[in-house]
Amino acid sequence: MARELLSRGHSVRALVRDVESDAARQVASLGAELVQGDSEDKRSVARAAAGVDAAYAMTSFFTSGLEAEVRQGQTIAEAIKEAGVEHLVYASVGSADQSTGIPHFDSKYEIEKHIVTLGIPHTIVAPVFFYENLLNPWSLPGLIEGKLAQPVPANVRVQQI
Repeated sequence: MARELLSRGHSVRALVRDVESDAARQVASLGAELVQGDSEDKRSVARAAAGVDAAYAMTSFFTSGLEAEVRQGQTIAEAIKEAGVEHLVYASVGSADQSTGIPHFDSKYEIEKHIVTLGIPHTIVAPVFFYENLLNPWSLPGLIEGKLAQPVPANVRVQQI
């Protein structure tokens, strides 16, 4: 998202955990302003959001688990509200609100509901599973062996693109 905005001439401020990481350095080299912070620390998120007109937020359970993802999403939304940001765009997942029983869909829906309760102007984008996800290090080795293991009950349909 940051790369696309920068390519179109927008100013971008990026909240990063480590300003020295390769990913942070790469987006900085494209013109983004880096602000070090933590998505579970409301003050650091609010500091990064101060003076911006819109914010894009994405959470992931991969690094810290489902409960942490919900905490992080709620903290981000609350900090965005406190900072007076005019609009929040939150990246969720398709069918999060459909009681799929998929834990990381349910966690995103908890964040969606929290955003709504805050009464802030927002947009929820909810893409479905991307085939590119199969190229991740935790999927590709099995796929190469002819196995597609997904942490989803066999009776649950998952949209893919």
